Amino acid sequence: RRQLAGLKQACAKLLDQAIRTLEPLHSSVQEDVGFALSLASVFGDAGRQLRCCGEHARGDAALHTALDLCKRALRQGGLTAAQEGRSAVGASFWALFCNRYDAALAVEQYAERESISMIDRWCVRMNCAHAHWLKGNRDKASAIYKKFAHEPIGEGKTWSDYVMQDLRDLKRAGVTVPDEHLIEEFLR
Repeated sequence: RRQLAGLKQACAKLLDQAIRTLEPLHSSVQEDVGFALSLASVFGDAGRQLRCCGEHARGDAALHTALDLCKRALRQGGLTAAQEGRSAVGASFWALFCNRYDAALAVEQYAERESISMIDRWCVRMNCAHAHWLKGNRDKASAIYKKFAHEPIGEGKTWSDYVMQDLRDLKRAGVTVPDEHLIEEFLR
């Protein structure tokens, strides 16, 4: 147990150092959307891992940066369909981990855009379903969960498989998912 705690602490320090190194780039990436979205992914993954290590405040700071980069890309406009999809998925996903459910729901309209890929639309819908659930909008969330529960996504997995993975990831990062057993029932 002591070794695991030491390993988690060492990982948290490395992630924190990486974030401090990348932080100055955050404000200067507006012209290069591709780089901004890659940077958002780095900040988001680091933030999620920091939360998993118990470093919630530092993790949330990194997640807020990832969310900001994605939202800024969407506001900037002129994105390719792939960039638009990636920005919407990122914004809705990273917002869940730092309890910014309204920010996740702010991109819900992208789930209906034919211009972005089907997988991105499914991911946005899934993240918005989680946000609705976590905000207490159970009826709206359950309707989404039930509607897409058995849709094949790829790699032999269904939408439900990915929902369950998201719920495990959220719990691992310290996000409380109330009445998770009800979500599991909707997905059957």
